[in-house]
Amino acid sequence: AGLPQVPRMLALCLAALACLAEGSQRSEPMFAAVTHRLLPPDYDSNPTQLNYGVAVTDLDADGDFEIVVAGYNGPNLVLKYDRALGRLVNLAQDERSSPYYALRDRQGNAIGVAACDIDGDGREEIYFLNTNNAFSGMATYTDKLFKLRNGRWEDILSDEVNRDVASRFAGRSVACVDRTGSGRYAIYIANYASGNVGPHALLEMDPAASDPARGLVVLLDVAATAGVNKYTGTCGTRARTWRACVPRGWPCGARTWRVCVPRGLIRREHSDPVVEELNPGDALEPEGRGTGGAVTDFDGDGLLDLILSHGESMAQPISVFKGTQGTGNNWLRVIPRTRFGAFARGAKVVLFTRRSGAHLRVIDGGSGYLCQMEPVAHFGLGRDEASSLEVTWPDGRVAVRAVASSETNSVLEVAYPADTAGPPVPAAMECGQGFSQHPNGRCVDTDECAEFPFACPRDKPVCVNTYGGYRCRGHKRCGRGFEPNEDGTACVAQVAFFGGYPSSGSWPRPPRGALLLLGLGLCLCLYAL
Repeated sequence: AGLPQVPRMLALCLAALACLAEGSQRSEPMFAAVTHRLLPPDYDSNPTQLNYGVAVTDLDADGDFEIVVAGYNGPNLVLKYDRALGRLVNLAQDERSSPYYALRDRQGNAIGVAACDIDGDGREEIYFLNTNNAFSGMATYTDKLFKLRNGRWEDILSDEVNRDVASRFAGRSVACVDRTGSGRYAIYIANYASGNVGPHALLEMDPAASDPARGLVVLLDVAATAGVNKYTGTCGTRARTWRACVPRGWPCGARTWRVCVPRGLIRREHSDPVVEELNPGDALEPEGRGTGGAVTDFDGDGLLDLILSHGESMAQPISVFKGTQGTGNNWLRVIPRTRFGAFARGAKVVLFTRRSGAHLRVIDGGSGYLCQMEPVAHFGLGRDEASSLEVTWPDGRVAVRAVASSETNSVLEVAYPADTAGPPVPAAMECGQGFSQHPNGRCVDTDECAEFPFACPRDKPVCVNTYGGYRCRGHKRCGRGFEPNEDGTACVAQVAFFGGYPSSGSWPRPPRGALLLLGLGLCLCLYAL
C-alpha cells in the first residue's frame, strides 16, 4: 500500500536536494556588521531616516576620508572616523557655529551626491542633487553646490551670479567629469524631464569671469555646447553599447544590479569565465531597504569597508560592514592628483604585478545610480607584489614608476607630471610576468607567440597571444563567434554565458560544505524510502 508513495517521496527528496545545492554558499561570509560598534544609531550621527546617495571625499584635507550621505527626509550627514573614539562621528552637527552646518540642508530631500574640484583650488566641492518631493519636471527647491569659503561650507549656487544656472528641475543622478583635461571638473546632472521641461545640465566654471582665490566662482551650463542637453524621463535607458534589464514591477533598471552585456565584454583570460555568487554575510540585509552604498578604507587598515544607506520605503539607519577575509593579504592604494593637487577623478591606473599580470582601476567620478566611491585605486594583491604602475590622466598625460617591495601595504600618491623641455628619460623597471618595458618607458604586452623557442607544444601548435599571456590550441577550425576549447576537441561560443550557463561546460568546483549537505540529504531520502 505504501509503494505508490515512493515516487512522490522521491520527487520531494530530489526537489529538496536541488534547493540545498542551489542555496548552499560557495564561500565564507565576506562581511560582518559593525554598525553597533562603529556607528550606533543615534540622533546626531546615525539617525533613523530616509537616506539615499553616498560619496567619499576628504573635506578637511587631513588625508583621511569622510563619507557624505544624502539625507532625504532628514539632514545630510558627513561621517568621519574618530581614531580616539574608535567610531564614526557626524561632522555636520546641528550647530550654526559649525563650518559644516550648511551641508545639513534639511529642506532639500537630497538623493544624489558627488564631489570634485570645479575651480582648481585643489579642494573638492560637493554637489547635492535635491528633489524637494518633485519627481519630474520643475522643482520648488534648487540643488546645492557647496564650496569651502570664508572658513565655512557655503552654497555657491545661491550666489547672485549663479542663480540662473541653479537647477530647479527634478533629477536622478550626478557625476563629475574633466571633459577638457584642464584639471577643473564639470558636474553632469541627469534631470528627470517632463515633456520638454528639465533637460540634463553640465555645470562648469567660467575661468574668465571667476576669481577662486576671492571665493568668486561663476558657473556656466555647457550642456548644449557639449551636446548632452537631453530630455530623459525614465530610469531605464538604452544605448548602442549596453542595455539595462528592467523586470516588470521594478522602479528602475539601476536598482536591479543586473546588466545585459554584449559579447566579449565579460571574459576570463585563457578560458571561459566562471561567475560565482559569493556569500555577502551580514551585508545581505534581507530586511534592508537599501538605496545607496560606497566602499572606502576609512580607518586605514588596508581593507575596504562597506557603507550602506537605506530609505526606499522605510526609515532605517546606515549600516557599516567590515571585511572578514584577506587580513593577511598584500594591498596597495594609489591616489593620482590633478595639476592643482585635487583628486584626479577619471584617471586610469594600471598596476603591474610580479605574478598575476596587470590590474586596472579608474578613479571614480560617479558610479551607479546616486553614489560616488573613494578617489583611490585600491588593489588587493593576495600574496603577490606590485612591480610598477602607470597612471593616465583625463588629458592623456601619462606617468610611470616602479613600485618597491617596501611600498607594499601602503598608500602611494602620484602627482601630475610636470612639464619638461624634452621627452622624459625612462628609468628601467620591472613589468612583471607577461609584460616588458617599451623604449618609451611604459609596460606593454609581451608577444610570447613570436619568441624562440616556440611556446606551444606539438599537440597544440596554434599560439594565440593574449594580454599578459598566451594560449595554445589545436588546429581545429571554428566558425565566426566560436573558438576551440582548451584541448582543441570542440568549438565553444565566445560569449561569456548562454542562458545562465557556461558556454564550454566549465563549472566552479563545489565546496566541501555543499557536498556534505547534498550527501546528508541523499542519505535522509534513502532512509525515508
